[in-house]
Amino acid sequence: MTQRTAALLLVIGGGAMIVGSLLPWSVARNAFGSTEFSGTDTDGVVTLALGAVLTLVGLLRLDGALPLVGKVFVIGLGAAGLYTVATNYAAISAWVEQTTTDQIVTGIGIGLYVVGLGALTALVGAAGLTSTKGPDRRSSPTGW
Repeated sequence: MTQRTAALLLVIGGGAMIVGSLLPWSVARNAFGSTEFSGTDTDGVVTLALGAVLTLVGLLRLDGALPLVGKVFVIGLGAAGLYTVATNYAAISAWVEQTTTDQIVTGIGIGLYVVGLGALTALVGAAGLTSTKGPDRRSSPTGW
């Protein structure tokens, strides 16, 4: 995978996380209508921020390598996004089981799936980023 492809995957994944954070994460329907709860009503604020940082890093790294510590940081952000999706999926699934009756139908919204796919895409992109070593301080006359 090229540096540009990896950076584009970061941008796409981060963008999907942003969009998914704004979409419904859970829905409740009855005979009188439906109610949707967007990601920003819960931890979607976190995934929105993670997606924004991943998108920004991807845009900044379209033509340049990332230091190894930066690569590890970006992988951590993608993993944090997946963790947030997993914990919210479990919580919403429990809520669905408790609240679904003959009169009320509840379910997981599309936004949670979009955030999860975005985080996974960003992780693939982050893993494919070219990393650079830091400066060799031993060869520098000043030590820096």
